[in-house]
Amino acid sequence: MDASLFLAKLFGFYMLILAIAMAARQAHMKTVISTIMQSEGVMNFGSIVTIIFGLLLVLFHNMWVMDWRLILTLFCWWVLIKGCLHLFHPETLTRVSNCVLSHNNCFYCLIAFQAIFALFFLYHGFGV
Repeated sequence: MDASLFLAKLFGFYMLILAIAMAARQAHMKTVISTIMQSEGVMNFGSIVTIIFGLLLVLFHNMWVMDWRLILTLFCWWVLIKGCLHLFHPETLTRVSNCVLSHNNCFYCLIAFQAIFALFFLYHGFGV
């Protein structure tokens, strides 16, 4: 299987499951995110795991072509950049997360964003 198709399916299913969970269990997900944000150790561990995962993704899929795979490449780079931001600027992440969690409209936009990208990746991953 092509790397792009595999990653599109992987990200598509992951983001769709997460969007559905966030929509179905909003209060629970907000509590979980808040709890994670309050633990410095969990935040550091999460950022290190995200950096490793981001590096693997960038090394595995770094295709700068002008089609749907560019969005996938940018997403891979975003995972790496996000991990670095978590590690070097956790207070910024906490501030943004608190803003999203405290405003329902922001939380709904996050769910919609994930669902749209999930459908985009699944569409291209399965070649529909």
